[in-house]
Amino acid sequence: LKKSLGNVISPITVLAGGKDKKKEPVYGTDLLRLWIASVEYWNDVPLGTNILNQTAESLRKIRNTARFLLGNIGDIYEQDNEDAWEDVREHMDLPGRYMINELQKFEAECATAYVAYNFPKVVKTLQNLCNITLSSFYFDINKDNVYANALNGYERRATVFVLKEILAIIVRIMAPILPHWLKKYTIQCITRAKD
Repeated sequence: LKKSLGNVISPITVLAGGKDKKKEPVYGTDLLRLWIASVEYWNDVPLGTNILNQTAESLRKIRNTARFLLGNIGDIYEQDNEDAWEDVREHMDLPGRYMINELQKFEAECATAYVAYNFPKVVKTLQNLCNITLSSFYFDINKDNVYANALNGYERRATVFVLKEILAIIVRIMAPILPHWLKKYTIQCITRAKD
């Protein structure tokens, strides 16, 4: 991150924060890795406070998406066998089927981007999935289904099945970019499974 004198942001400052924590807060490893993955390294690489703040907002949205997913699939982990889900797939509603289709396209698009070392496309595709397809569409129309329907009702179980698939795919796609986040996620899942 070498620039002209006085125009430098050290990676250490991004990781640990600067002397004035209000002007140079601690962003951490995940944010630095997400920023690196999101920049088009074949062009000039911009870095500044605004860009770090935008990346922090993107990371927050990704984490909130994962938090929502993890919070709503917790009671379903013990039913994690293929036979138990066969009935659920048959009763899946149209938004659920649409979301499964979107997930397949998302995963294929990200896999193609990884093969081409186009990490910014992976990050942008994930941001679009989290911000538009999930938060603004799928989560919004299914909150009542998750919170109000019977725990073992087909509608709720079908929605939770889709949420579980979303989380599994997001984790697979983001593992190379955010391994520290993945480690925290895995620890939460193991802890939840033991409880």
